[in-house]
Amino acid sequence: MAIVRLVKDALGGCVATFGCLEYVLFQACFLFTGNKVYPVETYSLEEMEEKVREWDSEEGKALSDQLGQLIIKFEKAIRDYPNSKTDGLEELLDHLKKGVDIRNMLCHAFWPSPDRNGFTKPLYFKRDFEYFDKPVNLAFLKQTRQHTTELIRLVLNMVASNGLELPEKGKPSQDIL
Repeated sequence: MAIVRLVKDALGGCVATFGCLEYVLFQACFLFTGNKVYPVETYSLEEMEEKVREWDSEEGKALSDQLGQLIIKFEKAIRDYPNSKTDGLEELLDHLKKGVDIRNMLCHAFWPSPDRNGFTKPLYFKRDFEYFDKPVNLAFLKQTRQHTTELIRLVLNMVASNGLELPEKGKPSQDIL
C-alpha cells in the first residue's frame, strides 16, 4: 500500500511540475511579445492602440493553451524579439517538444495501481492510436520531474539572457506596456 501512495504522490508532482513549465512558458511569451518597441513616428495613436488590443487578445488566448501550443508561441515570440539571443534554443525546443507526449500521458492516462514492485502500465492512446507501452515506476516519475524542472530552468535562462525577467512574488514588477 505504501508503494501506491509513493507512486501517486510522484505522479501528482510530475503533473504539477508540467503545469509550472506551462506557466513559465506563458510568462516568457508574454515578456517577449510585450517588450517589442514600436517607433512612435511609424504608427498613429489609433494604430498603436490596435496593436495593444491585438497583443492583449493573443495573450488572453494563451492562458488556456497547453504545452504543445505554448512551445510554438514561445519559439515564435523569441524569434520575433528584436536582437534575441537564441544560443541553445534549438536544443531547448527539441527537449520541450519531446516532453509533450510524456506530459499528455501523465495527465490523461488511466493509472492502474502499481504492482508490488512499484510498476504500473498507464492506459494511454495518442490521437493516432499509438499506445504508450512502457511500464512506469517511481524512478521514472522522479526522473521526469527532475527533467521538467531542468526545462523550466532553461526557459528562465533564455528569458534572462535576453535581458528580461519574470516578476517575483512579493516584488513590484515593471509595467511592460
